[in-house]
Amino acid sequence: MSGESTDTQPEHALMGRVLRQRQRAEQGTGRGVLAAYRTLVHPATEAQGRAYSEAVLTQLRPHQKLGARRAAGLAASNSSVRHAPNIPFGTAARLLHRKAHGGWPGDIESSGALKMNALTSQVNSLLLVDTEQAVVVIDGVVARFGAAGVSVDFHDIAHTLTHWGNGLDDRSEQVRNQVIADFYGASDWRL
Repeated sequence: MSGESTDTQPEHALMGRVLRQRQRAEQGTGRGVLAAYRTLVHPATEAQGRAYSEAVLTQLRPHQKLGARRAAGLAASNSSVRHAPNIPFGTAARLLHRKAHGGWPGDIESSGALKMNALTSQVNSLLLVDTEQAVVVIDGVVARFGAAGVSVDFHDIAHTLTHWGNGLDDRSEQVRNQVIADFYGASDWRL
């Protein structure tokens, strides 16, 4: 999933609100609402932000609402990171890897082993974690995007976390594997 949202899915509608609020805050208005959205990134602080999110998310299941709220909080907390349609999280992480390490993820050492670093370890760990842990990993990586000049599609992050699931059903597995495929460039390969 990537591309500009038409706000037809609840998580995209919420993300659209957050992105519009980020623009308002840049213009000097609505900083309080953006601060409320920031609270959604963590379960201990999300109460204030729920007033701005729940009406939009009524169609989602509880675990999906959790992912959508965390994505909204993540976008509000990382307002220095530019939103760019069609740059999914995994692809943006791959671009960050290129800038930070001078190579692509999946490069091979002369010994034949996969070159590993903190970023590849973080992204690889995503296959095995629940939604709350995925938020921590994704938030940490996204926080590095701003300084590196890497943009990301926040609608893609909203979709990803909303459908993160337990990793056992087909939809959840597909969403998780897409992040890894985008990171390693598998979605770009032409076989």
